[in-house]
Amino acid sequence: MRHRLLATIAITAALLLWPGGGAFAAEEVFRDDRFIIIDEGDHGAARIAYVRDELYRGIEALDHLGIDIDDAPYPITVRARPGRGLSHINRRGEIVLYRLRQDRAPILHELTHVVAGYDRSKGHWSQEGFASFVQDSFGGNNAYPTYKQPEDLARIIFSKDEMLPMADVMADRNRQKYFGKQDAWRRWQAYAQSSAFVGYLIGKYGTTPFHAIYNRAVEDMDFDDAFGQPKDKLIADWIETLFGQSEPSAEGQRIYQLLNKNLK
Repeated sequence: MRHRLLATIAITAALLLWPGGGAFAAEEVFRDDRFIIIDEGDHGAARIAYVRDELYRGIEALDHLGIDIDDAPYPITVRARPGRGLSHINRRGEIVLYRLRQDRAPILHELTHVVAGYDRSKGHWSQEGFASFVQDSFGGNNAYPTYKQPEDLARIIFSKDEMLPMADVMADRNRQKYFGKQDAWRRWQAYAQSSAFVGYLIGKYGTTPFHAIYNRAVEDMDFDDAFGQPKDKLIADWIETLFGQSEPSAEGQRIYQLLNKNLK
């Protein structure tokens, strides 16, 4: 893989504190011109090597999808934390990963946010949907929110008459309505629908039209110019494909039931 320097650095850092007051050791275990990986949970060399390889898998995938990977804010710091927290990008622009021991960390999802760009004031559906599309299509593991089953999960949501109004999801900014933490189930629905809709747009029209609307406020997205169809027609066509497809897979049903139980 290009731009990689195979360097593993064992530097014991000062003790940091969890919000709850417990201490953990942060150790820088990898550094090259693109990534710095800090192990905050004694994950071991094999798991850290997996994180590194997934990061480079993501870089190659984003390059393949037409993202300008050389414009990212390198080196990108990645913090590998223990536990079952929610992976995210912190205020310093660092990737914070949880659930590594369960092989459920959305490494490519979070990497996409940093490399492709994410302006929360312009909304969330295109950014979260694209990040999940990259994770599901190219990631080496099954990770939240769609676990490589976006179409099946969207079909189940649709079949149960639970679908959020997609136009409203697309208008949500700064996590005010659907993408916030106040309602975990509705948040997941917004993620799942966005993932499936982005996958539909890219699958039918390609990446170039999608790039024309990515990370823009919905009122600034020129759907007619990019896709040759207005927004509402694209949504209707996507929903029609959900209605016309076969029954969701057993795995999709299992994931939906598990999330329904744990998030509601």
